[in-house]
Amino acid sequence: MAAKHKNQHAGLKVRTSVPAGSVAEMARSTGELVKSSIPGRPFVRFEGSAPGRLLFSVRSMGGHMELMSFHLDVREAEGASHAETGIDGFKTTQSTVMFIPVGPKTLVGYPEYKRFNAKLLEGLRAQDPSASGTFVERPNG
Repeated sequence: MAAKHKNQHAGLKVRTSVPAGSVAEMARSTGELVKSSIPGRPFVRFEGSAPGRLLFSVRSMGGHMELMSFHLDVREAEGASHAETGIDGFKTTQSTVMFIPVGPKTLVGYPEYKRFNAKLLEGLRAQDPSASGTFVERPNG
């Protein structure tokens, strides 16, 4: 059975007048901004794209270890662009004391995922002040 986490369905939903192609390009640029000045810290990397979908990962260890993978779906409908992010794969960690789990599980790479979403929404609102969007951490409760 796959691991579960309370935030595994977290994502951003945005509606904007910015063309879908520009939203996709802004997302690629945003991914490059989510880095730490401290070497070895997790960062976001663009992995590729398919029509209407961009793929990203949160990586550590100089890019060798994938901590999380997520996507951005972009489509045009009703005279606007709609963008949604979602987590595709992730790792969790949990503190232990003498091999006994204590405290909540942590979604590894989640802070970088949240920063990516916040910066993308910020950039879209800078280009289109009427853009509406929200990041929901627990859409299922």
